[in-house]
Amino acid sequence: QIPQAVSNLQNHLDACLHIKTNETQRSVLLMLLYSLLLVVWSSAGWNALRQGESGVISVYWAITTLSTVGYGDVTPDDYFETVYALIVGAVGAVFTAAVVANVTSFFHDAELSEHNYEHMMNCIKRFVERHKIPHDSSQRIFEYFEYVDQEQDGLSESVLLHEAIPDHLASNVLIHITQPMVEACDFFADCEVGLSKKI
Repeated sequence: QIPQAVSNLQNHLDACLHIKTNETQRSVLLMLLYSLLLVVWSSAGWNALRQGESGVISVYWAITTLSTVGYGDVTPDDYFETVYALIVGAVGAVFTAAVVANVTSFFHDAELSEHNYEHMMNCIKRFVERHKIPHDSSQRIFEYFEYVDQEQDGLSESVLLHEAIPDHLASNVLIHITQPMVEACDFFADCEVGLSKKI
C-alpha cells in the first residue's frame, strides 16, 4: 500500500510539475518537496515516540538529523528512539548525497557549451519534439549529426580554423588543405606559387 501511495504522489507531483519548467527548475522543486516530506515524516515519527516533546523540537531534531549535523542536544532515550534515529540518519545521509550529486550535476550542465556533442544532440532532440518532426526525418537529422561528429572527431573545422587557431596559422592550414585542389586544376597549372597560394 505504501509503494502505491508513493507512486500516486510521484504521479501527482509530475502532473503539477508538467507546467512549463525546465529540468533544472523541476529538479530543484522536487528536491525541496522531498526535503519537506522527509522533515515532516521524521519529525512526526520523533514526536510520536516522544509524547511530551513539542513540535518545534521535533522539527529541529529532524532537520539536524537529516542534514547529518546532529548537535547532540536532543538524543534518543530508549531502544526504539535509537533505531528510529539511525533510520532517519541513514535516510538523511543518502538524501544529502543526492542533493550534492544534483548540485554537482547542475554546475556540470551549466558548463556545457554549444560545441559539446551531447548538449547539441539534446538541443536537436528538443527541437525535433517541439516541432513534431516526422520520425524518418528526425532519424536522418540524428544520423547526419552523428556522422559529422564521427568524421570531425567532435570538432567543427570552421570553429577550429576561425576561433581556436591564430589567423596566420589558420591561413597556412587552409593553403595546405586547398593547394592540392588548385594545383590539380588545369586552369591554374602554369601559375606562379604565390598566385596559387592567394587562390
